[in-house]
Amino acid sequence: MLTTSSWPTITQQLLRYVSDRTGIISWANFPLIWLFGMRNNILLWLTGWDFGTYNNFHRWVARIATVQAIVHSIGYTALVWKDGGFASFLNWWARFFWWTGGVATIFMSLLLGLSLYWLRRHAYEVFLLVHIGFSILILFGMLAHVSIFRGEYDVYFWACLIVWVVDRAMRVLRIVAFNPLFWKTRAQATYDPQSNIVRVVVPYNASLYQPQPGTFYYLNVLNDKRFWESHPFTVATVASLEKKRGPIPNVDTDVDANASSSISPKKRRLPPQLVELENQSNAQSDTDDVNLGVDTDADTPTSVEHDTSENSRLLSNTNYGSTCCHNPYQLSSPTFQSTVSSAVSPPAHAASSMTFLIRPYDSFTGRLRDKAAAAANPAYSSTDCSTGSVPLRPAPANLRVLVDGPYGHAQRFDDEYDSVLFVVGGSGIVVALSHLTGLGHDYTLSKATAAGRRLKHIRIIWAVREAAFAAEVLQKDLGDIFGHDRDNSTSGMGGTRVTMDIHVTQSKPSGSGPVGHASEENDEDETVNGSVRASHDRPKNGVDRPQLPLGDTILGEPLPHNVRVLYGRPDVQSEVEVAARRGRNRVGSADRKLAVVACGPGRMADEARKSVVDVLGRRDAGNIDYLEESFQW
Repeated sequence: MLTTSSWPTITQQLLRYVSDRTGIISWANFPLIWLFGMRNNILLWLTGWDFGTYNNFHRWVARIATVQAIVHSIGYTALVWKDGGFASFLNWWARFFWWTGGVATIFMSLLLGLSLYWLRRHAYEVFLLVHIGFSILILFGMLAHVSIFRGEYDVYFWACLIVWVVDRAMRVLRIVAFNPLFWKTRAQATYDPQSNIVRVVVPYNASLYQPQPGTFYYLNVLNDKRFWESHPFTVATVASLEKKRGPIPNVDTDVDANASSSISPKKRRLPPQLVELENQSNAQSDTDDVNLGVDTDADTPTSVEHDTSENSRLLSNTNYGSTCCHNPYQLSSPTFQSTVSSAVSPPAHAASSMTFLIRPYDSFTGRLRDKAAAAANPAYSSTDCSTGSVPLRPAPANLRVLVDGPYGHAQRFDDEYDSVLFVVGGSGIVVALSHLTGLGHDYTLSKATAAGRRLKHIRIIWAVREAAFAAEVLQKDLGDIFGHDRDNSTSGMGGTRVTMDIHVTQSKPSGSGPVGHASEENDEDETVNGSVRASHDRPKNGVDRPQLPLGDTILGEPLPHNVRVLYGRPDVQSEVEVAARRGRNRVGSADRKLAVVACGPGRMADEARKSVVDVLGRRDAGNIDYLEESFQW
């Protein structure tokens, strides 16, 4: 005998069916929302997709679940209203399972509105606290809402809880793996107001694993007032010292006017840096174009005449825009033992260390900048203005940190690609730095293996606002990469040629036209996190960012032939097209493979992605992969 469900009206039947189904599906989406939002997501390992991709899934599944919950709530509200109006609604609302479900729907809707990108970017800590608090209320509200089913739907609650517990347990294991005595991890931070970058050096001597290029770590600063906050940052460089090389001198303590025990009498200077880009104090710059030691390689879309005159010298004898007696942030040219030969820049504070380059904004990164700036001591090194000596960089701030990582994937380009094009903006340079120093370290350890690698050409297009930032990176992080064969057009990386175009976008010298492509002034933005992410903080007004004067030099050496400096925003499309054409025009081009790696402002990444798509749409496109490092979560 068949039984059927009967409803007074078709409308009530539809309301009940739609409400039931949307409610069940909304609740079933909760484990996916929790899983996609966690750092330790097993699907990251299974699929190889990055955290940004799953974070997008997290947001969209949450939006869909919220809409379903709203439909569910409206449907049942309309259903009981039809039975007895407002009095019937109040009767149902007084029941525990009903009002807890209603509250859960209200908080889901509020959370959807409070998760907009603007709020995440400008008030990330507020967003995070609201996000966690509302999520807990919603989860337990839903558990109470389904309690009338006597455990039938409780599985979704337990799935969410298990995901959260496993994620926290994995974080603890990662922290302990980095340093079993995790509470003793000490980092040092320095801040240079001219480059507006905080440099954080974290030793990993006690780590159970070797940090890899391309990965990122979450840092907690335990001696910060908000020690519970953690933010992700990409590793810029990894320095690993082999026993056979002997000790590296500590730049902050060993290099001074009286140092003699740890520094060899035969000292060498770091490789040349960046040509200065403005002439605010020297009237000798009266040309219409500034030739800055440009590589005339035909593979590049723009060609500028190479200049070996005095005007193409690198930051020579400059105090970065300040007199030597009044600025504690001035940089010197540190010296190292001539016996040290490593393609990985030696760490300043530890034999084995990771370096992070962090763009300071408000909030966490702003407090990091303030700590580093407060630690600067003008008496840290003696400075005699009468002799014109240049002081060392300021004393570093000592930080107690928790290091949670690594996250991300250590992409290896040397065996999979013939050439790589990095398109980076601002602190997104850390992505290129990480891979370059990794390859350089491989070359140092095994020159024969490095010489036989498939990767033959690396090109870096870097748009940067502050010229001082570019100079600092060239000096401290890329010195050995471009310094091995500085008189030739190849770098000392065992058969892998490295070329670099630096596009400075902040300003142009008065009376001078642009070298390179035209730009919109002050338009090149910082990458959101390459520093890996301080994207949630907005730039703080009023930060003093001194400008570089033209004229004097600090190292007295010309720019390396494989590095050039241009004014204005880069022409990303031309760079991609030239890189693709270079691969097609060479022998055996059918098997040649190009990787285009983008990390920078959204517009730059969009332009790089579109350029790759345009090239792939052509018949003779060749093998091109597009890889994007983004931290705009």
